[in-house]
Amino acid sequence: MKGNIVEVRFSDNAGWIVRIKVKNVKDLLEQEKKINYTLQYTDEWKGKDIKETDDAYLIYMHLDSVLFTSKDAKNNKEVESGTILGYAGVSGSIASGGKAPHLHMEIATVKDPFTEGRQYRTNAARFVKLNSYDTKDQNEAAKKSHYYKPK
Repeated sequence: MKGNIVEVRFSDNAGWIVRIKVKNVKDLLEQEKKINYTLQYTDEWKGKDIKETDDAYLIYMHLDSVLFTSKDAKNNKEVESGTILGYAGVSGSIASGGKAPHLHMEIATVKDPFTEGRQYRTNAARFVKLNSYDTKDQNEAAKKSHYYKPK
């Protein structure tokens, strides 16, 4: 699956944020079929059913550092599945009681669902298969230059 970076910015509340607009929503829908996720909890939220005619955005937040810049977003830099965008951080309300790095990842049909509303979001578990940690891959990726909080 390919997409274009449309935003890279730092937020005091959410750390580094990277937003990617999916190039071909049909690819995203094919991924959903492969995952075939079923809701696991009685109060779990399914979210919006994305249609092929919708725009779709992958949104990553609470990153400690990123490998892309706002210039990449301005130029709509193309990326594909597997591209390392950045590294998890400890920003946000979930981190206030601990130090565990975490990632907030969501999928929406608008660029900024926080201002537009929850009705544009969907449960990302429907589209994402988590892989186990691969130390060699992570160590190699850490050698690339990345950008930290602006001073």
